[in-house]
Amino acid sequence: MRNVKVAVENLEILYEEFKIENLIKNDLFQSALISSTRIAASTHQKEKLEVLRNALLNTIIQKDLEENFKLLFFNYIDSMTLLHLHVLKFFEQPREGEGQLDREYS
Repeated sequence: MRNVKVAVENLEILYEEFKIENLIKNDLFQSALISSTRIAASTHQKEKLEVLRNALLNTIIQKDLEENFKLLFFNYIDSMTLLHLHVLKFFEQPREGEGQLDREYS
């Protein structure tokens, strides 16, 4: 939870409109905090804890994502193993030559 505290403090530095005091009144953040804390208490895996931290921070900074989708991410994270997270990370990274037209065939 110390990492979350530091990350939230950093958000206050990065975003002028963001104030930590407003999180107390934010029902979505409170729900996300409870969900992430419950899941974090049941794992020792650092990568999963990092994903939880990022999901919690994204509930604060992602304005264009609907509230229910934000909360669904916590259920997904809870059900994922490290193998799931590694597969997602693999597909996130662009492959060599991706996005470039193959000039031989065009």
